[in-house]
Amino acid sequence: MEKPATLEARNITRLYKSSGRGVTGVSFEVDPGEIFGFMGPNGSGKSTLLRVLSTAIAPESGSFRIGGTDGTREKQKARAGMGLMVDRPTHYGDLTAWSNAYLFARSYGIDKGKAEGVLAELFDFFGLAEYKDDRVKTYSYGMGKKLALIEALAHGPQLLLLDEPSLGLDYASQLAYQKKIRELAASDVAILVASNQV
Repeated sequence: MEKPATLEARNITRLYKSSGRGVTGVSFEVDPGEIFGFMGPNGSGKSTLLRVLSTAIAPESGSFRIGGTDGTREKQKARAGMGLMVDRPTHYGDLTAWSNAYLFARSYGIDKGKAEGVLAELFDFFGLAEYKDDRVKTYSYGMGKKLALIEALAHGPQLLLLDEPSLGLDYASQLAYQKKIRELAASDVAILVASNQV
C-alpha cells in the first residue's frame, strides 16, 4: 500500500507588502523518502515558502499538511514532526555548541539519555566533536551551519526543511551532509531542499 505524502502544499500564496515579492499559488507534495528540491536565484521566494511551511509565518491563502496535520491550524503539532535549518542560523553565542544542541533536542521532548547519545553521534559525524565545548560565538560560518544541521536532525523528524544547507560547508563536510541526506531518505524521511546551487 502506498504511503501518504509527508508534506502536502496546496495553492500557497504569501507576498510581502513592501516589495510585492513572495510566492503565489504554490502546490506540491513530498513523499516519504523523497528528496525534493527548489532551485532559483536570491529573491525568488524559496525562503519565504520555507518560512510558511515551518509555521513561522502564515500564508495569505492556501494550506499545507505535515504527516496529515494541518500546518495552519495545528502549528505546534506540525512543528513537532519537522526539522528546520535556515540559511543563516542563529544560536546562543555565549553557550557551547553542545549546550545549544542539547537545549534544542530537549525542547522537542527527547529524554536526557537519548539526547546525549544522538547528539554525540551527530557531532562526531559532522566533525564537531572536538569543538563541542567551544562557545558558538567562536565558530566559523560553516561550523555554525553544521551545528544547525545537527539541531535539525536530533529529534528524528519525518520532514526536513533545508535552506541552502551546503552553503559555507567545506568539501569534507559537504560529503558528510550528502551521505546523511541519503541515509535519511533511505529511512523514509522526506526532505525539502531550497538552494540557488546545483
